[in-house]
Amino acid sequence: MTPDPLPKKLNKRKTHHTDRFRGKQLLVERWTNAKAAHVAYLTGKGVPATEIARVLNDGVRAETIRAMWRRWRLPMTPTGGRHIATVPVSLVAHERHLLTQRAKKLRIPPEEYLRRIAICAVSDDLYAAVTDGRFDGE
Repeated sequence: MTPDPLPKKLNKRKTHHTDRFRGKQLLVERWTNAKAAHVAYLTGKGVPATEIARVLNDGVRAETIRAMWRRWRLPMTPTGGRHIATVPVSLVAHERHLLTQRAKKLRIPPEEYLRRIAICAVSDDLYAAVTDGRFDGE
């Protein structure tokens, strides 16, 4: 068994897996690049600050995450109290190419093309009509 390289009292200061010790005084860096990247990834997926704070589970509050968003100057579009969630869609290269071509004909981005289709299909319960039994065997 190898001895712990740091005294136990210093190890107790590290409370989260993203914490790092820096400098001669062994200060604990709380907002490391790993934590910032994790928050940015979750933010990009549309996860709200309250949920990010719950996922991190290291004592950071939702207000702190929103403050970091402001400091990072992220473009925050007002949603009128609605939370917009991003849903990833996996497509093979051929499907992505078709999507891009069809969206280009309408002069809209591919993401907007899929968003409009999804809104119409979900709100009018058109799953069966849109898929036409194509995925029934799965």
